[in-house]
Amino acid sequence: MLCRASAPCPSPTYKHLTDGKYLQLPNRSSPLNALSPKRFRMPSIYTLNHGDADRERQRLDLQHDVFKNITRGDLPPVIWQHLKSISAPKVADANTGTGIFLKELAATVTEEAQLDGFDIDTRKFHETASLPANVKLQYGNVLEPFPKQYLGIYDLVHVKLLYAALKKDEWLQAVKNLKTLLKPDGYLFWSEIGAYGYASNPYSAALHEWKRIESAAAVKFGRDPKCPVLLQSQFREAGLQQVDEKVFVMLGRPELTPVITRVALEYMAQSLSGIVLVDQDETLGLTESGIKSLVETLTKETEDGVEVGTNLHWVWGQNDGMSC
Repeated sequence: MLCRASAPCPSPTYKHLTDGKYLQLPNRSSPLNALSPKRFRMPSIYTLNHGDADRERQRLDLQHDVFKNITRGDLPPVIWQHLKSISAPKVADANTGTGIFLKELAATVTEEAQLDGFDIDTRKFHETASLPANVKLQYGNVLEPFPKQYLGIYDLVHVKLLYAALKKDEWLQAVKNLKTLLKPDGYLFWSEIGAYGYASNPYSAALHEWKRIESAAAVKFGRDPKCPVLLQSQFREAGLQQVDEKVFVMLGRPELTPVITRVALEYMAQSLSGIVLVDQDETLGLTESGIKSLVETLTKETEDGVEVGTNLHWVWGQNDGMSC
C-alpha cells in the first residue's frame, strides 16, 4: 500500500522496527555466501539488499511515492517538455528497483512509448502481468556496457539512489556508461540522496551517530561521503550539456513529516544491518545490540516530535552527441 500526502502513513513504532518487520540484523556466524549481496550479483559494498524480496518491494514503492510527493512530480519541466514533443518517446530507467517509475510513467505518455527498466537484482521486479504492455524489465548494470540494441536510442535515461552501491571512482563511470544509451539530444536525469544531508529538528544525537556510522562506512567501503554534490561536475566531465540541479530539503514539510519519518527509519534499520553484514572484520565497532538501541532511540525521539530528513538532489543534462 502506497502512502499519499493526503493520507500519510503513521511512523512505525520501535516494536515494528525490531520485531523483524523492518530490522533484520545478520547473524555474524552465518556463512557469508548465505547472506552476501554477491549472491545476487550485487556490489560488495551494497548494504540494502539483504531482506525479504516482498518487503524490499514494499519499501522501494513507498520510497518512490514519498519522494514523488516531496518533489511534486517525477521529472523536471524541461524533460517533460522534451518527452511531450515526441510521439513515441523511448525511456530507460536504470536501477529500476521494482519498475514503479516506468509503471506510473506509462500512464502519462503514449502507448507507443518504449519503456525499458534495468537492474542488477531482478528479484524485486513487479510481476510482468501487472505491468503495462510497453514496459519491459530486465537485467542491467550501470557500470557495465549495455547490449548494442540499446545504445543511442533513448530520449531519457533516468537513474536514482545509487549512494549505497557505487564506490567513489564509479560515479563518473556510471554517468559515462548511461550516456551511451542516449540519443544525440536525449537527457540523463539522476535523483539521489547522501548521508551528508542527514539532519534533524531539534538536534538528535542518535541521528548524528547514525550519520557518523554511515560516513565511516562510506570511507571504509570506498564510497564517496560527499555524494551526490559532485554529480553536476561529473555530468559536465562526461560531456553533457545544459547541466542543472535542484535540491529538495525534506525538513520543514509538516504535511509529509509522518511518511518522511517512516521512510527514514526503515532505511536506517535496513542500512545499519547491512553495514554490520558488509563489515566482516568488525573494524567499525558495531554490535547488533548497539544498532537496535540506536534505532530505538531515534524512533522514540520522532514519536516525541523530532523531525528527521535529508536532501534530495535532482541533476540533469542533455547529450552533446559525442561519445565519452
